[in-house]
Amino acid sequence: MKPGAYPSADNSRCNYRFYILLVLLLLIILGSKLWLIRQAGTDLPDWDQWDGEGGNLLMPFFHGKLSFWDLFKAHNEHRILFHRLLCLATVLLNGQWDARVEMVAGALIHTLTALALFWILVRLAGARMSDWIFLQIAVAFAMPFWENTLSGFQSQFYFLLLLSIVSMALLVLNRPFTWQWLAGLLLAFLCLFTMASGVLAACAAFALLLVRFLKDRRDTRQFIGVALAFLLIIGVALLFKVSVPDHERLKAQSITEFIDTLGKNLAWPNSFFPPLAFFNFLPLAVLGLVYLQSKAKDQRAEEMTLVLGIWGSLQAAAIAYARGADGSASAWRYMDLLSIGMIANGMSIVVLFSRFEGKTLLVRFGAALSAAWAIACGLGLYSLSERALDSDIPRHKFFAEKRVEHVRAFVASDDMADLTNQPEKEIPFPDPQYLAYVLRDVYIRTLLPASVRPALHVRQQNPAEDAFIPGGIPPEFPAPGSGETCWGSYSREEGRAEGTFESLPLHPLPMRLLKFELAGWLGTGYQELKLIAVDSGRETVVHPRHPALLGWQPLYLRAPAGKFRIVATDDHDRRWFAFKEPKETGYYSYLADRAVALGKHLFFIGLFTAVFIFLAAYFNKLAYRKTT
Repeated sequence: MKPGAYPSADNSRCNYRFYILLVLLLLIILGSKLWLIRQAGTDLPDWDQWDGEGGNLLMPFFHGKLSFWDLFKAHNEHRILFHRLLCLATVLLNGQWDARVEMVAGALIHTLTALALFWILVRLAGARMSDWIFLQIAVAFAMPFWENTLSGFQSQFYFLLLLSIVSMALLVLNRPFTWQWLAGLLLAFLCLFTMASGVLAACAAFALLLVRFLKDRRDTRQFIGVALAFLLIIGVALLFKVSVPDHERLKAQSITEFIDTLGKNLAWPNSFFPPLAFFNFLPLAVLGLVYLQSKAKDQRAEEMTLVLGIWGSLQAAAIAYARGADGSASAWRYMDLLSIGMIANGMSIVVLFSRFEGKTLLVRFGAALSAAWAIACGLGLYSLSERALDSDIPRHKFFAEKRVEHVRAFVASDDMADLTNQPEKEIPFPDPQYLAYVLRDVYIRTLLPASVRPALHVRQQNPAEDAFIPGGIPPEFPAPGSGETCWGSYSREEGRAEGTFESLPLHPLPMRLLKFELAGWLGTGYQELKLIAVDSGRETVVHPRHPALLGWQPLYLRAPAGKFRIVATDDHDRRWFAFKEPKETGYYSYLADRAVALGKHLFFIGLFTAVFIFLAAYFNKLAYRKTT
């Protein structure tokens, strides 16, 4: 696929700008998600992960009881084949069950979806409209709709989006029964193994092709073949349908509740005012009427926009039916799906402007309505973002940290009181007994992420040397968590202790990558922390980037092969430093930690570069108008 070109511009220059925008889109969306994960994500599996991944996937797999067909079994109403494969892949590659690794993988999938959508829409609308398409997709995909981003289990939403968009593009933009169309049909079938609403990709494409057939009925035989193919997929979806008795209470209990929730979904991002749904979808409705009346041969841009709008509307209806109890607005996890409706309406405006460019009066009237539509969406997105950043994300972060504390305490003590005597939201699964059952499994114990897994037990070889003592940190400094031990040189001498700590030999590690957490003045001179191989005497010195005076600073280090000792030295009479007992960590956990640390920088590089490019283009256009 090649991006469209400006009608009177050099194609190579237009392509060059297109690829720059593609890279900036990647930086903005991926950067925003990694930044959010850094701020509020933890490596501890949460909620559905304990049964959907731990009890029903990882435990059977490592105990040798997982069959191929178990991958296709339903989890609640969904058959999450692709998420299960992703979970297995991350655990086997990483050696640990790390939710943050899954979050980063989900962020990559969602970003890839945005890039694919941008590529498709610019190819259809032309590079002249690429700036507006860029803005729509960047806003829709980079907003802090936090629930899917901060849950390692929600990648099925991102798989649903990616497979649905690509399959609908292949089905709508290619002639039936070509290899591209058949590839789209295959992807539409695979959508069934993302979520229960995966069937809606086939439904939306079929609805659009039905409208196309009603406009032109010359090839009835081909349409019958296409209809049978789609009906086969829909039939398989009905065969796979699962009813969950406990979730009946979550469904809309009456037509009134269904309509209330549907109105809020269609009015999104202004769900507080359901009547706005009519104005929200007005651009798509106008585009549909224009499409029905048009005799133009090439209407691929209209058709792709309409199929996105149909898919978004069907998703809104499915959510209203399955989760519309009490007519409530949809939860955060559904907003990534609802945002496609906003993109479809925004794209409708783009297509309509490109089609009626020469009609001045009509364009001006449309511009006024489009501006009102954009302002309404902008205000709604601002309200949602404010709520997420000021309230919901901080609350999620608070409970996530509490869950880590309680699980770490249980792993250290095996005392059920650490799980049962806590508020419900402060443990990561609603059934404490089942959570304990998973945590006690011998294989799960070896896979636990660094935040809750037992640390290497460090014992002092030279007890007569009391420069480093357990808990040797200032009283105002954050104390280690439950089940954690630290050694520090802040002692009875109030930071003036000097001497050397040397541990007993530690045994070889399967993963060899250690996560230290450091505090104090280490790295400023007169203090040293190193690992020494027992057999070879080879030293590995710990070099933190900067002193950790406000909180614990993580640092990753590859352990020596074979047995090794930890040696800490403090020769400064007025400074101190401390280290927690190190924990084994997977290499991909380390990469995920490094990636999320870069998220903020990626986001601002992409954002500022995009602003510079748009401003430069604007002033160039002004200069051109003045000279002509």
